Amino acid sequence: MSKFYFFILVFFSTLLGVLIVEIFVIPNLISLPIFKNFKFLERLQKEVILNPVQEIIVSEKELIPKVFSNVSQSVVLIGNKENDLKCAISITSDGILLTKKDYIDKEKSIAYFSWGKEKIKILKEDPKNNLVLIKIDKSNLKTVPFLEDKDLLVGNTVFLLGKNDKETILNSGLIRSLNEDSFFINFTDKNEFLYCPIFTLKGELAGIAVSFDNNFTKVLPIWKIRESLGF
Repeated sequence: MSKFYFFILVFFSTLLGVLIVEIFVIPNLISLPIFKNFKFLERLQKEVILNPVQEIIVSEKELIPKVFSNVSQSVVLIGNKENDLKCAISITSDGILLTKKDYIDKEKSIAYFSWGKEKIKILKEDPKNNLVLIKIDKSNLKTVPFLEDKDLLVGNTVFLLGKNDKETILNSGLIRSLNEDSFFINFTDKNEFLYCPIFTLKGELAGIAVSFDNNFTKVLPIWKIRESLGF
């Protein structure tokens, strides 16, 4: 090997060694407590730029409006009269809706919506909980995921999304008690928002508000609704 090539090899080997020391060895040395008292490493610490690990925490105050915006279109308005519309929830994008049994007239086979009248077909009823599953001839409805595996805990934050033909509201609170058949949230609201949906902070449908009593909202959980109506 000629002296020139030997010189080139030594030069690049040295350069590679320096880079390895600066990029990997020195930053790790600086981070060790045992080397904090070494003055020359202290000076190096000021010159070396380390990539910080950032933890992004989104508060509930910021999160709830975003989730509300995402799920709001899944709540449609339905009623027996054009000027008396209440909550219904889109279960499938091709027109299957969940609503309170009293909000439709079975004899007329039609219902009023915010966009006009539609023929309705009753798929299944749950008289015990006053719920009904219906089908309308409409597609591209907005839907949301269902809460799976009963994944709720006492202390979780959830929120009510209430709609009628006059206003839309949001009310959030903590789950105060929970069992197989129902759970209770620490707020109440106006009765016109009964049978409106309850969502988790992930935007999952957690249940339906069925009563407002004694400063608590009673919720029929989605797993009981699916069990009784078969969807």
